[in-house]
Amino acid sequence: MLGEIVKMKLIASLLVIYLALSLGPALAQIMGNYPSQMGNVYTQGNTYTDKDNSEVNLENNNIVKITQLEQINTFLYKGPVFVEMGYESCRPCQAMKPILEKLAVEYQGKATIAFIDIHQSPGLAKYFSISNHTPDSFVIVGTENGKYVYISDEGKINMDRSQARIIGLGDKNEQIFKKIIDLAIVQQDKSKST
Repeated sequence: MLGEIVKMKLIASLLVIYLALSLGPALAQIMGNYPSQMGNVYTQGNTYTDKDNSEVNLENNNIVKITQLEQINTFLYKGPVFVEMGYESCRPCQAMKPILEKLAVEYQGKATIAFIDIHQSPGLAKYFSISNHTPDSFVIVGTENGKYVYISDEGKINMDRSQARIIGLGDKNEQIFKKIIDLAIVQQDKSKST
C-alpha cells in the first residue's frame, strides 16, 4: 500500500513537471493577463489595440520564424516575404512585434510576415549583411539569377537589399510596411499575369 502511494506521488510530480514545461508559456500568458504598454500599442491577453484604436486578436500568431533561406524560398511561391531581422532582447524589435502581428493577420494568405533572430541564425545575418542596426526590415518579391529581388518603399525593384531596407523603429513604420507590402503584392500580380 505504501509503495502504491509513493508511486502515485511520483507520477503526480512527473505530471506536474510535464505540464509546467509544456504549458509554461501559455500559463504565463494567462497569469500575466494585464494591460501593458509597448510604445503606442496597448496589449491585454491575446488582443492589442493600436494608437488608432484598432483591436487585433493575436491568438493565431502568424509571424514565421525563419532559420534557413529555404524557408524564404518556399514562402516566395505564395507571395512577397516581409522580413524583420533583430533579436529577442532588442527593445525596438520587441516594440515592433505587435506591428508585425497585426500585419500578419491583415496580410494572411497574401504575404508572409517573418522574423529572423540574428543571434540564433548568425549565418542569415551574415548572408543579409546585418550590422548591429536592428530592427532591419525589408520585403523580398522574388529571385533572379539565384539572388533575392527586393522592393523599396517607392516601389523600385532592386537586387541590392541596402536600397530597400528600413532600419529602426519609427512612428510611421506600420504605414511604410503596409505601403511596401501592397506594392509588392501588386508587383507579384503583374509578374504572374505576364
